[in-house]
Amino acid sequence: MGNEQSNGSHYRHPEPIEEDPRMRRLGENHRREKEELQRAFKEERRETQLKLENAINEGKRNIERLENEKKKTEQKRETELRKYENEKKEMEEKYGRTVGQLRTSEKNLRKQLIEQKKSQMEMERRHYAELLDKQCVELEKERERIATVAIMKEYLKIMNTSYEAKVSLKMIKLYCLEDWSESFKAKIKFELDNLSAFREKFRDQFERFPQFLLDEPNANRNTVDACRGFISLVKDTMDHETMLGICGVLPAALEDGNQSAIKSFGADAEVLASELSNIKNGSKLQIENKDLKELTAPSTQEVFIDFLKESLFQTKTVILLIIIAWILCFCR
Repeated sequence: MGNEQSNGSHYRHPEPIEEDPRMRRLGENHRREKEELQRAFKEERRETQLKLENAINEGKRNIERLENEKKKTEQKRETELRKYENEKKEMEEKYGRTVGQLRTSEKNLRKQLIEQKKSQMEMERRHYAELLDKQCVELEKERERIATVAIMKEYLKIMNTSYEAKVSLKMIKLYCLEDWSESFKAKIKFELDNLSAFREKFRDQFERFPQFLLDEPNANRNTVDACRGFISLVKDTMDHETMLGICGVLPAALEDGNQSAIKSFGADAEVLASELSNIKNGSKLQIENKDLKELTAPSTQEVFIDFLKESLFQTKTVILLIIIAWILCFCR
């Protein structure tokens, strides 16, 4: 205690120092700047906190918006997925029905095509069968025509021999019935020789004609029968006793100068020539003018044209001889 009192008695408070005005101004300025800085810092911190709060709030709002959008997207996705599944199922069912219908249609169409093909094949078969039958008929007709043409060609040769014999008979009739002249004797003998040659030629043709018929079995029966008939008529005339008398007895009458017998044979020659002419006319009407036109196709017409040209040349020659004979008769 005594020490404390001793120390207390010795302590002295500092004496107040008189404050400098300049220092006081500096202190006040420093204090004001410090306060200003504190206010600015507080204001800046407040603004910063406000910005942070705004940013946080904006972030929360964005998160909420994004969450909502995500939810909507998921809902839309679910809706679209269900729609897709429904459409897919509907399309599968529709596809199944369509495939079934197509298979049924395809089956029906295939069946229809098969039936149509069968019908078409049947029509074609009938068509070709009819065509084949027609061609067979035409072929048989053509074979018949060709065979008949061959028969007709030989027949015309025989009838041409008959015509030549008829011409000789007419010449004999001409010389025998005219006023008798010794110069006629040689001409009558010449025609008698021709007539005998024609009769011999006809006999040879007549004997060979049946073989022609056998070689052409496809010839038309009606035409063949008609040809046979006319050739038989010619043969009857060629073998008639009157013809035999002219060929066998007339030469002797010529040698004897028997005018009565010569004129009688001339009349007989006229009758025989008329008979051959009638046979020729009948043949021309029944066969040559009818069957020959039907039978001569372009392929065979040339053969008959050549044959007819040859016959026409011979006919012209005979007519020329008849004219010359008439001229000689009148001149004498």
